[in-house]
Amino acid sequence: APSIMHGFFTQVVQSQGKAAVIKDQQWMLANHTYEVYSCCSTRCSQYIIAGARDMYISISSIRELKQIHKWKAHDSTIMRVRLTADDKFLISCSFDQSIRVWSLDKSEGFTKQPELVRTLRGHTNWVYDVILSPCQNFIASCGVD
Repeated sequence: APSIMHGFFTQVVQSQGKAAVIKDQQWMLANHTYEVYSCCSTRCSQYIIAGARDMYISISSIRELKQIHKWKAHDSTIMRVRLTADDKFLISCSFDQSIRVWSLDKSEGFTKQPELVRTLRGHTNWVYDVILSPCQNFIASCGVD
């Protein structure tokens, strides 16, 4: 069954005073074939980015209620997606033992496919989480190893 993040969307919808569109909001993440383990929103809260067990990352527009991009980002389950403070880069980590940095171009509403900037390797087992330092120049990660 498709994965849906009920709590997050209920909160987003209620904060915008649009409780009647909860069903449409849930559709945005229902395009993943397995569980969605992580999601984040852009600073302006217009877009949501989700990573899932199906190895795909999706970008969806909250205002337009539609998915803009979905791409195979890893070779195994994606455990975390995080945006830099300026929304220019997306960091993802996975059970494939890698951390990937993606360049985002939101100049025209994320119309361009995100580009892989770098794959970071060093873990010898699953990578569970990544976090950016407050100054945004370091990435810390943790995993099973």
